[in-house]
Amino acid sequence: MRKQIILFTFLFLGISSVQAQNDGLFKDQDGQQFFIESEVLPWLNSGINVKAGIIDEKRSFGLRYATQTYTLEDVFEGAFTGIAPNADIEQSLNIAIEYHYSPLTNFYIGTWIGYEEWGIPLVITEAKITNWFLEPQVGYKWMPLNNVYANLGYRAKLTFGENSEDGLLSDNFAFKKIIGTPTLAVGLKF
Repeated sequence: MRKQIILFTFLFLGISSVQAQNDGLFKDQDGQQFFIESEVLPWLNSGINVKAGIIDEKRSFGLRYATQTYTLEDVFEGAFTGIAPNADIEQSLNIAIEYHYSPLTNFYIGTWIGYEEWGIPLVITEAKITNWFLEPQVGYKWMPLNNVYANLGYRAKLTFGENSEDGLLSDNFAFKKIIGTPTLAVGLKF
């Protein structure tokens, strides 16, 4: 239900922004515009990844909210004692701040810094693990329409500051230090 509400909100904002753009509203004097964006792949994997912020020709600054289901081996490494290696784990919270810079037309480099919470099913209960991350990214922004765009990129998540209240994390079980991920996102500027 939460995904449907967020999707409806973003669709409503998108339709409203197109109308506002046609009316000449929200256009800032220095070329900055608001944007909303969603990655496609998390929607295919029982998740959501949306962000909003400010964008101009060379830079963007935004906030991201995400949740997604992963396979344990995609995110963690080590001895999975008491956990099935192919178990589904839930990224219950991912919030981040983003900065992108475009040194060349349509190509960008950037980074995210953020915080995550994970739920890992154990034999009897569920473990909660938290961590911080830094996520450098490179990509290409395709602009088929004036206010609609698609980002195709690749990012490498570097995790640090892991914490587990129940002591699940250890020398034998930990986050992968680098997690590479291709990205495909669609966005709307207004």
